[in-house]
Amino acid sequence: MEPSVTSTSLVFRRLRADWRALAGVFFGVLAAATIAATAPMYVSALERLGLNLVLDQLVRPRSNINAFAFNLHLTHERLAETDDALDKAIEAHIAPIYDGRQRYLLTDEYSAVLPRVPGWFFGNVTPGTFSAYYRSLSDIEHHVTFVDGRMAGSGVQGDAGAPRVEAIVSAETADLFQLRVGDVVSTAPEPGYSVWVTAEIVGIVVPTDPDEDYWDPHPSLFLDPAPFESEAPGDDFESQQHPPVPIFVTQDAMVDSLGSAYPTSLVNSIWIMLVEKDALKAWGLREVRRRMDDFETEFSRLIPGSEVAAALNRAVDQFAGKVFFSRVPLLLLLSITVVTVLFYVAVISSHLVQSRSGDVAMLRSRGMATLGMVRLSVYEALTMSAVAVALAPLAAFAVVALAGLLPYLRDVTGGGLLPASLSPIVLAASLSTGVVAVAVIVLPSVLGSRGGLLAQKLQSGRPPDAPFFQRYYVDVALVVLGG
Repeated sequence: MEPSVTSTSLVFRRLRADWRALAGVFFGVLAAATIAATAPMYVSALERLGLNLVLDQLVRPRSNINAFAFNLHLTHERLAETDDALDKAIEAHIAPIYDGRQRYLLTDEYSAVLPRVPGWFFGNVTPGTFSAYYRSLSDIEHHVTFVDGRMAGSGVQGDAGAPRVEAIVSAETADLFQLRVGDVVSTAPEPGYSVWVTAEIVGIVVPTDPDEDYWDPHPSLFLDPAPFESEAPGDDFESQQHPPVPIFVTQDAMVDSLGSAYPTSLVNSIWIMLVEKDALKAWGLREVRRRMDDFETEFSRLIPGSEVAAALNRAVDQFAGKVFFSRVPLLLLLSITVVTVLFYVAVISSHLVQSRSGDVAMLRSRGMATLGMVRLSVYEALTMSAVAVALAPLAAFAVVALAGLLPYLRDVTGGGLLPASLSPIVLAASLSTGVVAVAVIVLPSVLGSRGGLLAQKLQSGRPPDAPFFQRYYVDVALVVLGG
């Protein structure tokens, strides 16, 4: 009694018998799956490489994130609430790239009385002739050098009816308004107001290192007065409006003096947040945009009316637009290549079916139905495609990584590898190509399994003439040329 032949053993017999043709089919499926897996991986690697280049070009202060909150009540509680809200938004969305911050508080303009009239001033000296605004910049004492005097303290002398605070000014301010250590500047919301806050100048400063990140974009933006503004055409000095006097106090002194003397006082807050770009490079393009959008949404929800401004967002959005228009033709090109390779697999499979016509006739004569023939073809196709799909992501990873060594990318990568990475999209692309390849392999077998023993005898007795392009191997030449 002959041992029974199982479908598995029959599949492996067919694989061994036609291993040359099936090797061509296998490498075709492997090539198609590899190209399909390479497409999203290569695009992702180029996106990451391009994003890193964009980030490298964002030198501070363009890499900073600036947050603004307007018209805050000048109280300790309100300022602490806004700081806590910012901390929550940072911790939830951008903590890995956060590298510290400064807080910059600015009041509205106050009428001011100066101890002496500047030499450039032409007009009547009356209370309120000049204007001033108070500023507070966190940690300023560690980034300035005192050309005269000392750092202002946080204590407030006097009562709410006549508070007195210590203040510092820049050397530029002192020269422009002829201020000296020991001078007192009196301020009020308007000239006729009954309560005046006095600021005693106890220090005159210059930036210790104008180029450090703390002063980005430039220390004059924080320390020095605004430039003169012309009120009328011409270069007449008398036609120019003098700038307000910037007076620096500590945050506590600002709240305890202005906030107590004028309970309705409002202040604008600016947070200048430093970004660690090396940590930012670990995020992909989509993650950068998502996290920044979520941070801005969360901060606006916690502090209504607040805003976030970052050159990082504009640079990333511009880069995303360029990536979109460069991604489409690349994916189309690779898709056409995959289709071409699958067509090659279909041609080889068709020839293989023709060469197996004798086996098909024998199996049909022994009672195997069409469904059984299809099942054998499916098992055979699944065996080859499963191995190809498993190897394709690894082959794609190697191809993409080594692409960084090519001449046209070497200048960008510095002779290093491209930052290739496996992702669910890569695996899905490989698996989808494998499924299509199974259908391409099985379809010719399904069409060829309809014949029987009589059809095989007729074909053997009167074999059809081979076409011209097969007799002279024109088909092989076309395959080589296409490759």
